[in-house]
Amino acid sequence: MGDLDVGLSDSELQAVERSFNFSIPIDLRAFLKFALPIPEKPRTVYPDYPRPPGYPGEAPAFDGFQFPNWCESGTKLQFQMDLPIDGVLFDVRTNEFWVES
Repeated sequence: MGDLDVGLSDSELQAVERSFNFSIPIDLRAFLKFALPIPEKPRTVYPDYPRPPGYPGEAPAFDGFQFPNWCESGTKLQFQMDLPIDGVLFDVRTNEFWVES
């Protein structure tokens, strides 16, 4: 993980919850109010990974865990929030994820 920045206010945390329609757990909320991790620049690029329309940049890039930048808004943060389910669906469609029975 990279450096730490000033934490988020209650109103900023509430805006995140409204934007993504979920509740931030109490322990994560306390941490995010104290300090906000600044994501490091990712280094591994996956040019074949599907990108949503309007995704900024050439191709998604990942290098292990990247803490969400909650101060960022728009397509890039939404992409990161959608990544877990999209990753499973991608594997099911293209990588023979399910074992034959």
